[in-house]
Amino acid sequence: MTTIARGRILRGGAAPNNAPAAIPTAAPRGGGNATRAADAESRRGRVLSSAAAEAHDEAAQIRARAHAEARTVHEEAAGRIAAERAAVERALRAEADARLAAGLLALRAEDDRRAERDAQRLADTAVALAERLLGATLELDPSRIGALARTVLAEARGVRKLIFEANPLDADALRAQLEGLSLPEGTSVEAREDLARGDLVVRTNLGTLDARLEPQLQRLAEALARARNAG
Repeated sequence: MTTIARGRILRGGAAPNNAPAAIPTAAPRGGGNATRAADAESRRGRVLSSAAAEAHDEAAQIRARAHAEARTVHEEAAGRIAAERAAVERALRAEADARLAAGLLALRAEDDRRAERDAQRLADTAVALAERLLGATLELDPSRIGALARTVLAEARGVRKLIFEANPLDADALRAQLEGLSLPEGTSVEAREDLARGDLVVRTNLGTLDARLEPQLQRLAEALARARNAG
């Protein structure tokens, strides 16, 4: 005969201390597939996040390289532009210097030509003035032509032939001055319209002595011009 023990009444649903432990029950088989799917989705999310991060980094690197290349191209272009600008400026300066030098040379050449013209006019004026003064002197004292002839004769010693050529206004006075002088036989005085008053040309068997005033003044003017240029 089986004996049933007397039990206790518990309040509040509390289990007795000696209550048997609950035995876990196994999860249904369908729950394992869901977990694996969640894990796979999580891994796929992590892969996608990593790929996105790599793509972002690669894009950043591409942008950085593009910016660097753009800066390099810009700097090279700026350098070429600066070099071309400097070359153009040098060419313009050289052209301006050449034009300035050419202008200065032209001005100097014009100054030289003007100085030569002035010197020639001065010589011409001096010759004309001297001729007028000499002509006036000869009109007042015709013997002056004889003094000139004697000076020429002093340089023509030993000649055997003498032909004096003088202005027609001086010829008669010259003949009178030569009379009584020891001159070679055949000595004569010839009048030349192209000679100015006071001019005297003496032809001898040894050559011609030119005592005209104009060549003497011209040689003086040339000597003055050479001295001016040398200074």
